[in-house]
Amino acid sequence: VRKRPLVSISPFMDAAAVSRSSLRTLLRAVDRYVSRAHGNDAFRTFLLDSFRRGGKPGEKEAPPAAGDGSARTAVEYATLLDAVHEHKNLLISYNISTDKYATRKQQLGNVAGSVGLQMPKEYQEK
Repeated sequence: VRKRPLVSISPFMDAAAVSRSSLRTLLRAVDRYVSRAHGNDAFRTFLLDSFRRGGKPGEKEAPPAAGDGSARTAVEYATLLDAVHEHKNLLISYNISTDKYATRKQQLGNVAGSVGLQMPKEYQEK
């Protein structure tokens, strides 16, 4: 459950501040779910380079314009990353696509452990 918005955009912020705020939000989401999770910084570097050049291949060091939609796209992509991660956690919590026998065995072990018993040797993992 998200307690604060992804980007707090004030009507008094200029285009550069909105772009920086949305880029920071996107980089936090990428670091959380993509880059640091897999130890690969290529995607993060690509995003930084594309924001620095304004998203156009021929330009160098041009900041994104306010009306080009890159700030909005960055916020939407960060929201997508958060939603996909939350959906994955939800599926895991419902035991979707897991082995039902292994899940049941683990549940039995947890119940037995909570009442102070142990599972028989043939049910324990080796």
